Amino acid sequence: MSVKKKRCFGKIKNIEIEPENKNIINNLSDDCIAEIFKFLCPLERLQMKIVCRKWRRATELAWSDIKKLTIDYDDVWNLPNIGAIINHCGRFLTELISERFCESILLPLIGKNCHNLTKIELNVSLKCADYYDYQNAFSNMKKLSYIKITDHRFRHQYAYTTRIYTSILHDIPENIKEIHFLSTGSIVRSTDGFLATIRKFNNLQCLTLNNWQLGYPAMLIIALLKKIVNLDLKLCSIEKKGLSLLECLENLEHLNIENVHGIDNESIMTIANTCKKIKYLNINLTHWCIPAESLKKLCKLNKLETLLMNNVDNANDDMFDNINNLRVLDLSDCRQITDAGVEKIIKKCPNLETIDLSRTGITHECILYANEETKKRVNNIVLIITLRNTIATYFQSALEENSIDESPFLFLEMSDEGSEYWDEFNDVAIK
Repeated sequence: MSVKKKRCFGKIKNIEIEPENKNIINNLSDDCIAEIFKFLCPLERLQMKIVCRKWRRATELAWSDIKKLTIDYDDVWNLPNIGAIINHCGRFLTELISERFCESILLPLIGKNCHNLTKIELNVSLKCADYYDYQNAFSNMKKLSYIKITDHRFRHQYAYTTRIYTSILHDIPENIKEIHFLSTGSIVRSTDGFLATIRKFNNLQCLTLNNWQLGYPAMLIIALLKKIVNLDLKLCSIEKKGLSLLECLENLEHLNIENVHGIDNESIMTIANTCKKIKYLNINLTHWCIPAESLKKLCKLNKLETLLMNNVDNANDDMFDNINNLRVLDLSDCRQITDAGVEKIIKKCPNLETIDLSRTGITHECILYANEETKKRVNNIVLIITLRNTIATYFQSALEENSIDESPFLFLEMSDEGSEYWDEFNDVAIK
């Protein structure tokens, strides 16, 4: 006789197996928690300190990965937060960039903690009271190769402003590669102390002095810095014949003399005849200062790749007979530039990438020529032309009517010319 066994089907309960310690993260060592915290941004790491003592200890170990710190305009970057972050990660930083105004009281803190910086950029508003904050602020930055100070103060107390710059130059290492001092407000006057200090930088490759007053002695000191490759003197007021001293800078490749007061024909001819390595030249807003023949001479510089000449009144079509290597060209507000000159440029410069023809004397015929000529390009470089709205609209209409075939290597960009202006060449009011 067989005996059947009864099967019991009861309710199957979900059994949750709870860990011995629910707070798993606190089972980790401080070093492990610190590695987790490194996935957070600097401001979030600061907040971890207030959770508990263990996290506070771990937070102290979570800063070694920050090599570059950028302080932007976000409201969370207040003075206490900036100071706390610099205290924590300053010794690990190699780059410090302050896009917002950097309070002078932070300078001693930066100087105390950031000894390994190779690059520093600060936006400041220099005042006479700031001098003592800047003293020795950079003296421990022995690895510094790049410094940029942009001063936005509208009115300077000249003696103190230059004194601060001189103090900075005194502290930074002699083998620094790049120095950039920019003033967006009042002009800065160079002093004997400043000149005596700047002459020690024999390895300097890039120098920017924007909105400075530079006498002949100042230009003479700059001319002695033989290794300079990049020189930016935008908005400077330069004593007559001072620019002629640039003939000493045989390695110069990048020169910005936009809106410089003191440019004369002799200076431009000196640049054209001696600075044969120049690849970038900015002569924007020099108006009538440069004669047409001198402009033509500049365009013969064989290595020239970028030429910016916005609002240069004597610029004309004859300049471009011997130009071949241009990549970037700005002819905006050059009223004498016509179709003939632009067609010459496009034909001779197959590597041309951008050309600004806003408010020039060109017509739609020039763009039709550019469309056909760029079709022949075999280097796949797209030419971007900035021009008047009416010409771009005409070209677009021609494409829509299928009267022309569009080049794959041409892009038209309409210039922002305001709501209304007078087109003196076509006698048409454009809105």
